[in-house]
Amino acid sequence: MDPTFVQDQSLFQDQARVTIADPNISKDLVNSTDPGTTGNNLTIGELGTFRFLITLPEGQMTNLTITDLLPAGMLYTGDYVLNLTGFNGTLGNLIVTSIGNTITFLFNGTTTVNPDNLNETNTFYIDVDLVVENNETTNPRTPSSLPKTNTVRLDWDENPAAPVSANYNFNVLQPWLNVVKTILPNPVSGGQQTTVRLNLSNSGLSPAYNVVIVDPLNGTAFNWTTVTSAITPPGFTFNYNSSSGIVTYTGGNINPGESLNFTFNVNIMDDVKSNSTFLNTATATYDSLSSTTTPRDNNREYTSQGSTNLRTIAPAVVKGVFNTFEPDSTGNNVLIGEVVTYRIDITIPSGTTANVNISDIINTRLAYIGGRALISRSSSNVFADGFIFTSTGLTDFQSITPTSTNPLIFFLGNITNNNLLGNETIRILFDVVVKNNVSNNVNGTIPNTGTLNYTNEAGQSLSTSSSAPGLTVRRPVLTINKTATPTIQQGGEPVTFNIVVRNTAGTNIAPVYDLVVTDIIHPNFINIRALNGTLNQVTITTSNVTITANYTLIGNNLTVNIDRLLQGQNVTISFIADLKEDIIFNTTTPNTANVTGTSLPGPNGTGGVTPGAPGTETGERTGDPSQGTVNNIWATSTVNVTSRSPSIIKNSEGLPLVNRTIGDTANQTIIVAVPQGTTLRLRVTDRMPVGLVASNFTYIISPSLSVQYPDPIPVFNSTSNTWEFDFGEINATAPGNITINYTVLVENILSNQNGLNLINNATVFYFNGATEINGGSATSTVRVIEPDLQLIKTGSTNVNPGDTVEFTLQINHTNQSTSNAYDLVLDDVIPGGMTYLDTTLLPAGWLVDTTLLPGLVRFTGPSLLLGDNATIIFRCVVDNNISLAGQDLINIANLTYTSLSGPSPDERTYNTTDSAIVHILGADIYINKAGPPNIFAGQQINYTLTIGNNGPDTAVNVILNDLIDPAWYSLLTGVEYNLNGTWYAFSNPLNLALGNISTSQIITILIRGNLSSAAPLGTINNTAQVTSDTPDPDPDNNTAQAITQVNQQADLNKNRAFHYTGWSKN
Repeated sequence: MDPTFVQDQSLFQDQARVTIADPNISKDLVNSTDPGTTGNNLTIGELGTFRFLITLPEGQMTNLTITDLLPAGMLYTGDYVLNLTGFNGTLGNLIVTSIGNTITFLFNGTTTVNPDNLNETNTFYIDVDLVVENNETTNPRTPSSLPKTNTVRLDWDENPAAPVSANYNFNVLQPWLNVVKTILPNPVSGGQQTTVRLNLSNSGLSPAYNVVIVDPLNGTAFNWTTVTSAITPPGFTFNYNSSSGIVTYTGGNINPGESLNFTFNVNIMDDVKSNSTFLNTATATYDSLSSTTTPRDNNREYTSQGSTNLRTIAPAVVKGVFNTFEPDSTGNNVLIGEVVTYRIDITIPSGTTANVNISDIINTRLAYIGGRALISRSSSNVFADGFIFTSTGLTDFQSITPTSTNPLIFFLGNITNNNLLGNETIRILFDVVVKNNVSNNVNGTIPNTGTLNYTNEAGQSLSTSSSAPGLTVRRPVLTINKTATPTIQQGGEPVTFNIVVRNTAGTNIAPVYDLVVTDIIHPNFINIRALNGTLNQVTITTSNVTITANYTLIGNNLTVNIDRLLQGQNVTISFIADLKEDIIFNTTTPNTANVTGTSLPGPNGTGGVTPGAPGTETGERTGDPSQGTVNNIWATSTVNVTSRSPSIIKNSEGLPLVNRTIGDTANQTIIVAVPQGTTLRLRVTDRMPVGLVASNFTYIISPSLSVQYPDPIPVFNSTSNTWEFDFGEINATAPGNITINYTVLVENILSNQNGLNLINNATVFYFNGATEINGGSATSTVRVIEPDLQLIKTGSTNVNPGDTVEFTLQINHTNQSTSNAYDLVLDDVIPGGMTYLDTTLLPAGWLVDTTLLPGLVRFTGPSLLLGDNATIIFRCVVDNNISLAGQDLINIANLTYTSLSGPSPDERTYNTTDSAIVHILGADIYINKAGPPNIFAGQQINYTLTIGNNGPDTAVNVILNDLIDPAWYSLLTGVEYNLNGTWYAFSNPLNLALGNISTSQIITILIRGNLSSAAPLGTINNTAQVTSDTPDPDPDNNTAQAITQVNQQADLNKNRAFHYTGWSKN
């Protein structure tokens, strides 16, 4: 059917979408010129061929353009190859341009890909040659990879989108040689063979080509004639130029990660200088490209170096203490004045040690001894140009003179050691003396350092030092201790003396030598003898059998010589001497012993090697300060022996303290003990305290005492209240006593109060030559004691008139009472209203006296001992008189007593009082009654009763009686009373019990009743009375009466008017 005849043409239409593939481009490294790189890796200078593979869709496009953006560091050689093999189509005219890092391939015009539906015929490629540029900026030297990215783009005129692009990543690799040079052994000595090793390792990522190693040897350090090859890796050639001393290795390559060792041997110069440093550097050069690789225009050359310092062995010095000359000093301990030999050993390595001198700064605590320095050498292989050796062997010494002594310097010049097999030694010995100066008075060690000074190859001044062990100066610590037993002695009696000379034990204590002990014994001592009693001898005891001690005793002069005391050793010198008989009392006799010593044996030490004289700075230390204050090896000790002096004791009744009451006496005794000896005058004073009076003095003198005034008259000084007894001159051929007895009285004065200590102080005085000496005091005490009584009186109270009252009198000692009470008199005053009846209790020995009645009864007792008490009971009768009710009767008792029994003018009288109050019971009750004065018949009558108590006591059992005249009562109706608000029926008479009424209490009672209208004229009498069981001192107010006048009412009629306002009808 003709479609034109179809009405809906859309039924014959359809759509289809055709998608044309985009062009595609890729880039790859397809070839490189150096065999050492693979994959996407290139090295510096290497040429690489990169391929652009282009696939186009079938059809046409205009001005197809390929743009290659080279990374920095890559160069375009200008060479490319366009390969259209298998491409089914035609390209536009190719125009290639290169500007900077950009290469452009423009196919000018139309590029056609014929349709065949075969993708493999749509592809062609371009090969481009690029070189890695030897540029330090874009391709810096590094052992690490340098990553590069190459971007290529494809575009055409009809392209509506961005160009099609592709990236290719590759790496630039480089070699990197590390050169490590070592010399073994190192350090070295002259003539010694060494092995030089060169280690080359490639830590880069590409081979190192054409490696050349150059190692020039230092002609001062190395012997060029001794170089020999040891190890040469395969591919390398060892070359050595003996004229220039240059070692060369050539011809090899080193791959990445490879490490090669190159070694050769060479000897050190025989005369190389000690402790010198020689820098040795080996240089390696190499290429990034193999020598067979082309092109090589951008080949990179590298240089690496490895250095090491060749060191020669340094000389050494060792200093020590070679010898000390005193046998008693050990180790590094030395004595003042002792000679010490120092040793300095110098170790010289093979070769030359230049410009040598040995210096030693001598400590100020030491002094160099000239003329004694010695030198030796270990063999003839070692010699010096500054000193001529004639000896061989370290023990073969010859003298050497220092060039300086402050500091000490020994110059040796250039020292050569021709022994190529080992070191040689030079030894120096020199002597010093430990100075006798103040610096050696302190603790601590003496340092000493020897220094070896020299120069090395570079001309540097070098030194090495060694310190000898410090010297410890040991000093003696000399002590002397003189003692006497006893130190207080009377004339004619012996005293034992001990002198202990000791060298103190302890750290750093030196021996002491040549000791001299001197003791000039005071002439107050006689009969000097040894401990065994042998006259003119002393006893010497040593702590060690090695100690030698001798003495001489001429008169009272003792000298002891001791050869040596080691630390901790001692010598004891003992003797007995008598104190002369006629020694003056209290004479102090000093006895001094001295000792001196030296720091060394003999005047110049062992062997006489100490150079200086004793006491000088370079000699031994002595105990003679006249040779200089530093000479302090001496000690002194003094002991004092004092002759006995009179002493004094004092007592009361044989006791240091007695108790006495006022007016009592005590016997006092003063005893002066007089030792054997004499005094020009002896007197005793006795100071009396205020409150004591002395009398009745007597004396007792021992027969051994010759007393100038054996019965002195006591002299009293009233100003000081002191008695004095002067016995004059005393001569005692044997110890004896002077005894003074007397009596003291405790005065009855105000200051003498209970507990007061009256201290009596006696002092003895005597003359010691022309000086009066206070020989001491002694005291005795009289303590004042007193009775202190308490009187307590008690009695019955709250009684009625006519009752019997009992009183008790209690007498006690208070806590303050300290003595008995005597002659007690107790007076009891009987008050009015009361009569003494009898005494029911009286202590034994007490009496009652009633002759002083009626006003006084007296009780007397002889004493009341401390701690006792007394009780008296007596009775009285209260008068039966009502007027006493409510009164207080005061009964006063007064007690007197004394400090002594019986009458004495010196006794003290005391008194105390107490009282008892007897209360007589009484209550003054009262009643008041109020009623109307007038009343009319037919009216109500009202009464008010007021009942109270004026005291002083409570009224007990109060009764109210109220009586209305019976005749009138019969005319009353409705009579009642009100108490406490309640109305009660009234009975006539009204007897009402009100109970107890206290003081000031008030009771109100109301009474009312109606009077008959027929009551006649008359008077109503109403009487009330109150009574109580308690006595009432005023009964007059116990009754009250109300009188009421009864009137008749008037007869009023209606025609009369009457107005009265004075009353009203209830």
